[in-house]
Order: sequence, then C-alpha cells, then structure tokens
Amino acid sequence: MKAKKTSLQMKTSPIQAALKYFAIAALALAVSTTAQAQLPVTSGLVLRMDASQIVTNDGAVLSTWLDTSGLANNAVRQAASSAGYPQYVTNVVNGLPVVRFNATANNKGDYFQFTRITTIRTVFWVVKATANGKFLLGDNSSYDFHRGYDGTYLNKIWDSRYAHANIQNGTTKLMGNAVDGTATVLPSGSFQLVSVVTTGNVNADQINQDRIYNGSWVGDIAEILIYNRALTGAEELQVGSYLADKYGLSTAYPAATAPATPTGVSATPVSSGVVSVDWTASVGATGYNVSVSNTVTTATQVLTDNAPPLSVTGLNNGTRYEFAVQATNSLGASNYSATVSATPALGSAKNVLTFVFPGLPSATIS
Repeated sequence: MKAKKTSLQMKTSPIQAALKYFAIAALALAVSTTAQAQLPVTSGLVLRMDASQIVTNDGAVLSTWLDTSGLANNAVRQAASSAGYPQYVTNVVNGLPVVRFNATANNKGDYFQFTRITTIRTVFWVVKATANGKFLLGDNSSYDFHRGYDGTYLNKIWDSRYAHANIQNGTTKLMGNAVDGTATVLPSGSFQLVSVVTTGNVNADQINQDRIYNGSWVGDIAEILIYNRALTGAEELQVGSYLADKYGLSTAYPAATAPATPTGVSATPVSSGVVSVDWTASVGATGYNVSVSNTVTTATQVLTDNAPPLSVTGLNNGTRYEFAVQATNSLGASNYSATVSATPALGSAKNVLTFVFPGLPSATIS
C-alpha cells in the first residue's frame, strides 16, 4: 500500500536546540481532531443501503437508494402492479430515518433492484416488520433468502426447504444471539438487528421482493450491509456493536468501545528527511494519532482513515525521532503504543551550534 505523506515541519533551529539542551525552554506543537463514527469493517463491503445517508425531504417517495459502499451499486425503484412504495421517513429509530415500505400485506409493492451480487457471504439488516413476513432480500431468478412459514405467514427468518443451504448452514443471529433461522420468527413491531454469515456464496439483486411473485416486505429498513467475504467472529462483533449503538438497540453484542492500542508499530527511514511509520490496524478504529518527537519538538499528526502506513516528511536528517500511535473512534481513544525510533538518512545540511565555556569541554548541538 502506498504510504500517505504529510509534512510536520519538524525542522529546528540551533537556538531552539540550545534552549532545550540547557533546560531553559521547550517547544511543543499539538494537532488534534475528533473522529466521526464510521463503520468499523469495510473490507469486502459491496453494498450499503443506509437510510441515514439519504438526502431528501421527509415523506418523499424514493426513486433511487444510493449505495454508500463506495462501489455505487445503486438500487433503483421498480414499479409494481399493486399500491405501495418506498418512502423516506425521518426520526424513526434513535433519531435516524428509515425507508418505509408501505404495501398492503400480501400485495406486491414497489421494490428496489441493484446489480446482481453472486458472492454474498455476510449480511446485516436493521429492520422493523409491521405486517406478516415476506422478503428482505431477493433475486430475479433464485430464492436464496427465502423466508420460512410459521404455519400461516412467511415469518420465520429462513425457509427450511427453499432458503439456500449456504444460508441454512451458516450462522444467523437475531439481536446478537445465534439462532436457528429456519425455526425462529422475526419479531414484528420493533426494530431488529439480523445477521447471517453464510458457508458459501449466495445471490441477491432485489430489496423487498422475491423473484417476480406477489408479497412484499412491509415495514421499515434502516440499514443493510452486504459483504463478499465471511467476516471473522471479531469483525462480526464489531459491526454488530456498531449497529446496535448507532440505532440504540439492546442486543447481546458487547457495548461499542474505544479501539485497542495499535500493535506492530515500526519506523523506517526511507529517504532524506522522511520516515515511514507503519502499524497493525486496530479493529474498530476510524482514525489514528501519530506522535512524532525529538529532544525539542513534539507533534501529533492525525490520520483520518483506517489505512497505515504514514510517511512523515520534513524531518531533520541525522536527528533521532521517536514515534507512537494512538487509535481513535467516536467513543474515545486508545493508549499510545510503545515508542519506536528512527533517524532519517544524512544527505542534507544540518544545523550545527558549538558552545565553548572556559574550563569546560565544548558541546556541539546538531
């Protein structure tokens, strides 16, 4: 990965060095920022339908639901034969908006279609059903996400006959608790956090409809996340905690916390006046503070994404610098990592100051 570059302007004058050397004064520079809440796991994210990212008026009928995964796989509204349409409604769950599907129960309402994804491995939903069953995700030609009958309606999370074996044999969770999706009813009337990590690839290209059949999802959808890889147990917990916190849901997921202290920190001189600082990314971090110091100056460089390394430029060649890394997210900051050091290669002129005192050895500061 190409290192990010930043100039910290760490060069120091001979006078500054002398002041520090004789304990008269010190120079300090601090730069800080507040990290914004962000989805903690984005690797493999191929579709994100997030109602809180929609910009329109309360009550507006949506023609397109923009994908905010970065892949621009936007979902386009498809007109159906019966009354019912997707509507943007503000301040519904924890102060956040939803997309409300308001078709009459058992009738086919308008739905969204996106480019077919054939490599789905992990999905999260934040939803509230207000009528019986029907489909959260569907496909034009397959029924991988088929809901299951509870005797009258399609209220069970998965159907034991028609849902894809990779879903049936995967790990389904309801409010953070592992459940048998083919035997568990999705509660109606309150927001639920549902997830599945499959045992293999499954398909989808529709929200709110299964193939071409009547019967649409009736209720609210706040967010859908689709990944093309099976998240690890730790990653699944991170995303579940993030969604529970975001939507104010009481779940079995652990409370979202500040990220762990970064590990694997290293500092390597790469060219004149430049050191590359690298580390192992902390799960749940949305930003990093990188402390850079020598005997006279301390600076904190802010890295606002989840992607080390960081190239620190503007350093004095021949000067030893110390580096430490702190991870941040919306809930706080970790401790700083253990300090590592590096000295940029010689190759440019240095500031040199020599002090001579009667009866004492000379002292040279560079």
